[in-house]
Amino acid sequence: MLVWSGVTNAGVLSTVQSLVGGQKPIPGQPQASILKGKNVGLTNAGLSIGVGGGSGNSRIADEAQRLIGDVYTWGGSQPSEDYGGPKGRKEGCDCYGLLTWVLHSRLGYNLPNNTHSGYLEFLAWSGASRVSSKDIQAGDLIIWPTHSGIAINSTQMVSAENPRDGVKVNTFSGGGPLAPEPMTVLRVNGGMVSA
Repeated sequence: MLVWSGVTNAGVLSTVQSLVGGQKPIPGQPQASILKGKNVGLTNAGLSIGVGGGSGNSRIADEAQRLIGDVYTWGGSQPSEDYGGPKGRKEGCDCYGLLTWVLHSRLGYNLPNNTHSGYLEFLAWSGASRVSSKDIQAGDLIIWPTHSGIAINSTQMVSAENPRDGVKVNTFSGGGPLAPEPMTVLRVNGGMVSA
């Protein structure tokens, strides 16, 4: 994959995104550079979503905050009934299940795995672009190999922490639970919104 990226000037992330999406990698400029600064012009439930944040990303943060207080279930991808999950469901979601629920089930984004996307799938998702940790905004996805959350401002996120704490607001300055881990910040750009 690295050789293909280097020979074709495609970028590793762009190559992985193409392969995960079942497409042949296309030589050229990496996707994040192509989209940077351009409004994708897609809408979701009447909400304009463009590169670089905006009202769509604020809505992601708002939906995440609705889950504060729900229970944690390892491998879970739906909140309990009290927090918008299926009737009769008492168990909640884990950290990546929370991202999947908010983005796919609540807001209609088409993720690599609409039942429970994980770390590598989010890294390869063409619907988001990496941004600097210095530029974090509400609605950005904060991910580590072992944890994830949704930023609600430049220092805090909503995440499903563990069975004791459930879904809560936490800072992301300390890193994932196995710190030090590399932190990646992704901004949803509307590149894959379901019809």
